[in-house]
Amino acid sequence: MKTITKVLALSTIAMVAWQSGVLAQTEMTTNKPANDQTVINLSASVQEEVKPDVVRLTLSKQLQGTNQQELTTQLNKAINAVLEKGKADPDLTIRNGDYGFWSVGDKEKEISWVMRGEVIVTSKDFAKAQAFIAMNKDMMTLDNIQFILSEESRNKVEEKLIANVAEAFNKKASAVAKAFGSQTYHINSIQLNNNAGRQPRMYAAAAATTYSSKSADDAVNLEGGKVEVNVTADGQISLR
Repeated sequence: MKTITKVLALSTIAMVAWQSGVLAQTEMTTNKPANDQTVINLSASVQEEVKPDVVRLTLSKQLQGTNQQELTTQLNKAINAVLEKGKADPDLTIRNGDYGFWSVGDKEKEISWVMRGEVIVTSKDFAKAQAFIAMNKDMMTLDNIQFILSEESRNKVEEKLIANVAEAFNKKASAVAKAFGSQTYHINSIQLNNNAGRQPRMYAAAAATTYSSKSADDAVNLEGGKVEVNVTADGQISLR
């Protein structure tokens, strides 16, 4: 007897499932193996946008000149001073960033050296982070701003989304079972995934920053946008 296999592909279905703005998406394929039992591969995904609660600043200093030793001394002095100021505040986490040097020029001209170093500052207190930028503007320049989701916030959001994606998966499985003339279904396997694979342990958002119009010396205002947390359930069910 020949085995008859049928595959049914349904387009992605998007539905707004929660008033909080969580978006649920589902995908599925079906096939009927030799034992005449319909098996369905089903996928459900939920997302939620949340406000990042951590800001990460990159401060840098770059010097250029012909005396490499003197440049190194000046750069190290600036970096060490900024590090000491940051360590004095328990609400700031501070560490060294990239550090390097290179030469410019050619054999016919005097070689010039470029020295560059970074300090990374992380904090949940945006006001203190902003004040730290202003405090050190004469020693180091603000080079980058990144808004991220803390480990605690990420875990809290994912815990809620896991419950939501389970509900979305079961609701879709029940609807599919009825559509194919079955009253019940059995979950054969299921796997949960999140979008941490793109950025392990954290979620990054583009830095949305605005500057005061009073003068160029005013500190940058730290305004983070939102980041998206995603949880997906990929599973297989059999209709009964």
